[in-house]
Amino acid sequence: MSDIVRNITMEKCDEKIPKTKENITRERALIRYLINNNILKQTRNNRLGLIWLVINPLITSLIYVFVFTVMRANLNAMNIIIGITIYRVITNSIKSGLASINDYRGGIYGERISTIILTKGMIGGTIINIQFQTIGAAIVLYFMFDVNLMLSMSLIFITTVWGVLAEGVMLNFAKLIKNLPDLNNIVIHVIQLVFFASPVLYGFNQTSGIHRSFNTYNPIMYVIEFQRGLISDVFTFENVNSYIPIMMFFVIVILSIRGYKSLDRVRWEVSSWS
Repeated sequence: MSDIVRNITMEKCDEKIPKTKENITRERALIRYLINNNILKQTRNNRLGLIWLVINPLITSLIYVFVFTVMRANLNAMNIIIGITIYRVITNSIKSGLASINDYRGGIYGERISTIILTKGMIGGTIINIQFQTIGAAIVLYFMFDVNLMLSMSLIFITTVWGVLAEGVMLNFAKLIKNLPDLNNIVIHVIQLVFFASPVLYGFNQTSGIHRSFNTYNPIMYVIEFQRGLISDVFTFENVNSYIPIMMFFVIVILSIRGYKSLDRVRWEVSSWS
């Protein structure tokens, strides 16, 4: 956007865009482009395109349902679908937040697009991506498990909110991961470990000892169990001190806002035109 006015100092770059009708129209067009580009990047080499965003998490959930229910494990199929859907979205958002810095380009490309547009495009792309990932599970809950339509749709809303928050939190660490690439491998292994440690395939009420203590301070547990509780009307973490999830929620929201707001500073530090 050629109308961007930048006040550049050694510490930061402040942007100002005149709010003319032409600039607002151009902003919206750029945001739509960034959102579309974000979605297409994930499906570029697939003939089915966006359909895979719906099919992949659904197939994964159904595989686990088969393995752990048909093979006579004492698990609830509906809980598995909810747990895997939410965990998959949150972990994808974590990876997206950490990798976001790799999309920054300096020079003419960076100068023509303001940070606020990049931020809106990132969040918009994440929201649409999550909705594609969760709609299949919501449909299964409605048709296969006779879950109320609004409660089925709540899975999409709750997962979208937490996916956006997770991405924002990890933006705080994107530059660190870029400078120390080995940390990315550690994050991937931690994600794999937390999958089995979190109540994804089972309920929080089935944990005990150190395992239960760990999940008491595991925010993913509260997201999954809250969604299950909305549907079943049984909240398994009722005996947990309510201050713990409330405090974690506020910390996550603050870190997420900080992460998205830090995009301008990080973009300035890593771009070739700084």
